[in-house]
Amino acid sequence: MGLLFTLRHDWPGEKFTAQISSDREGDETNKYPKSTGRATSSSEVTRVLCVVPQQEGNMVSRFEHPAGGYRKMFETCEELSEPLPATVIGRIPSFLKGSLLRLGPGLFEVGDEPFYHLFDGQALMHKFDFKNGQVTYFRKYIKTDAYVRAITEKRVVITEFGTFAYPDPCKNIFSRFFSYFKGVEVTDNCLVNVYPVGEDFYAVTETNYITKVNMDTLETLKKVDLCNYVNVNGLTAHPHIERDGTVYNIGNCMGKGATLAYNIVKIPPTQKDKSDPIEKSKVVVQFPSAERFKPSYVHSFGMSDNYFVFVETPVKINLLKFLSAWSIRGSNYMDCFESNENQGTLFHIARKEPGEYIDHKYKGAAIGMFHHINTYEDQGFIVVDLCGWKGFEFVYNYLWLANLRANWEEVKKAAMMAPQPEVRRYVIPLDVHKEEQGKNLVSLPYTTATATMHADGTIWLEPEVLFSGPRQAFEFPQINYQRYAGKNYTYAYGLGLNHFIPDRICKLNVKTKETWVWQEPDSYPSEPLFVQTPDGVDEDDGVLLTIVVAPGSQRPGYLLILNAKDMSEIARAEVECTMPVTFHGMYKP
Repeated sequence: MGLLFTLRHDWPGEKFTAQISSDREGDETNKYPKSTGRATSSSEVTRVLCVVPQQEGNMVSRFEHPAGGYRKMFETCEELSEPLPATVIGRIPSFLKGSLLRLGPGLFEVGDEPFYHLFDGQALMHKFDFKNGQVTYFRKYIKTDAYVRAITEKRVVITEFGTFAYPDPCKNIFSRFFSYFKGVEVTDNCLVNVYPVGEDFYAVTETNYITKVNMDTLETLKKVDLCNYVNVNGLTAHPHIERDGTVYNIGNCMGKGATLAYNIVKIPPTQKDKSDPIEKSKVVVQFPSAERFKPSYVHSFGMSDNYFVFVETPVKINLLKFLSAWSIRGSNYMDCFESNENQGTLFHIARKEPGEYIDHKYKGAAIGMFHHINTYEDQGFIVVDLCGWKGFEFVYNYLWLANLRANWEEVKKAAMMAPQPEVRRYVIPLDVHKEEQGKNLVSLPYTTATATMHADGTIWLEPEVLFSGPRQAFEFPQINYQRYAGKNYTYAYGLGLNHFIPDRICKLNVKTKETWVWQEPDSYPSEPLFVQTPDGVDEDDGVLLTIVVAPGSQRPGYLLILNAKDMSEIARAEVECTMPVTFHGMYKP
């Protein structure tokens, strides 16, 4: 059952106390000292809240889900014609005056045709607006070509990540035959993330298409093809954005000598002449590819004050298969992934100014990797914290909707065959000399990560594991990005996945491995977004915003606001409609 906390909150400025109880007699957790901190709610509430001292496996889920309420996250919903007022429990912090924006799939079938993979459903944007202590909720579908054509024709028209779009059955046999030879029609289904470019905001996926959206009305404005501006086949949905608004991102491309490579793209901030910053995009540095026609799948990259870090995993996209199979016999994106069991994981670094690739061979054991947590420099080393999955197998193989909608025992059974998730810290030495063969080059006193020079010049990296639990992932990580992106930091926040089902919000001290967990029964949260308190001094002075799906509740969806210091609940804003799963998003002040 975990630890039960009865929290009494007083506003403003008072301390709260947490009364700890346990369902196990003589449990050592009863000795854990009372938690104190500032809270921001005038209500007295009882919540299931796990605040665990430093110990092995302390971010694992405390709940099973036999009722299968998580299935509600994967059901189609309608967009709204106007914002819904939310019922607020607690008190909304006064500094929250903007909007929480979230993206994810909302349409899971078209007519009689289902979408098959988690990343196939059509993009739905959610918005919670904060004003004078009140909250409203609104959502609309992004009117991409993929969505509009699907709705018009009542079928899947453009191939998605795991769903192949068959030719129009109304066409004659010759039309259907020749349609296979038209080439790849890349989806613009921008369901992954939203971020600013200059004064505009774009919904994005991982292809070359991004979609400009009006953040006030959620109306779709225009589709942009990035290939018209820079040499990339697509960009990730996880750019890095500097304080002045400069955007950096990465995507694969055709490099020198007809060999694949990876380009770092720079988009400048708002222009004085109000021109579109995307038109001034440029490539600043290029990373080589380990295989000529098989780029690695890239979901994010690391960036410190002075360096870019690109982790090249063994999960590959077979471009020859992508082009031939798709055009001739019909395939989806998932059909074109394969794993190189012998490559391991390659770590590439480059200087930001000037854009210069550093030709050292950094290598580690095979991992899958989607999300970087943070990257920073310290005493001649680059520290890279990330969410990894052990081995070379592609984790997306386990994210078919049929798997995620199965009964709880089947969900667990399938997840146990998947790679093991771990939070890892790698340390990359910058000053490397060949005479140091066989020696651990890492001298930072606070980490057990190592880097060892081999005879062939390769520097072998072994990570420090910051967290590992049996099929219990710390994923969708966030930090106090405004102040600590690319800096030496202490706290990371994440979504806890219980056999791929999200059921808790976690906080990790990356220095001490101390953890805090928010969790309630039959509640399924999303990625937590950190919003800093305007006058905050400490790194964790702020709140976490997350959307929670609670199928058994009177109001089955709500925005949850947590105190980032101690993970206590500050407030929630409940709405009388269900909300499907969301992936990423942002807080717009």
